[in-house]
Amino acid sequence: MSLVYRYLFAAMWIGYLAYWRVKATNSKAAARTEPAESRLTRLVLILCSIGLLVLPPVPFAFLNARFLPRSEWCFWAGAVLTAVGLLFAAIPHVLL
Repeated sequence: MSLVYRYLFAAMWIGYLAYWRVKATNSKAAARTEPAESRLTRLVLILCSIGLLVLPPVPFAFLNARFLPRSEWCFWAGAVLTAVGLLFAAIPHVLL
């Protein structure tokens, strides 16, 4: 397996998180805080998302089935979509 296939997505996300960390160092503190129930709901959803990514596959066959073939074009299509999404999230802040 090529290093590109193994580390491309991780490198994109680490770069994105590093960018936001650098941008956050010079920002002002929030004028208002988020309500506790909203913050707890968001935290639970994030933890569930991380759990779905990290835990082993669930025992339901239809949830583990592939709907796209394992091919090079699928990998690169996913890489392009991920890069476009990350750039879309960062572009307004780059332009300001």
